[in-house]
Amino acid sequence: MKVNPDRKTIGVSVESERILKLVIEKTYFKEQADVARFAVSTSLSRGLKNLTEENLGTKWNVGTFDPTGEIRTAVEAFHPECTEPYRFMEGLIAIGLRFLEEHIKIHGFVDFELLLAETSQQEIETNRPVDETIVSN
Repeated sequence: MKVNPDRKTIGVSVESERILKLVIEKTYFKEQADVARFAVSTSLSRGLKNLTEENLGTKWNVGTFDPTGEIRTAVEAFHPECTEPYRFMEGLIAIGLRFLEEHIKIHGFVDFELLLAETSQQEIETNRPVDETIVSN
């Protein structure tokens, strides 16, 4: 049985890089890796579809980005079909960043309280965990 090796580095596209900088400008985040981690959690909590991007530039080593493996574990819990969680994570970063960019366009900044309230309300309204709700862009 051949095992697919997962990524050793996490990459982002030029477009995702632009949005990382925008989110830093509009929030209290100081590090792009923290924004990317938040984008992953936003994608998972809202059930956003993974976005496949091409031409990714290397950004972080997985050991630096996810030193404890907790993010990988979360990705695997939400997406048990996923065989390469770090590769999959790149897509979650991309779609989460696009969601945050749209949020900024509407509100002028990242309103964390509103994001949490919306996620909770979505779960109540659908009577199921948010990760089962597919949101498409």
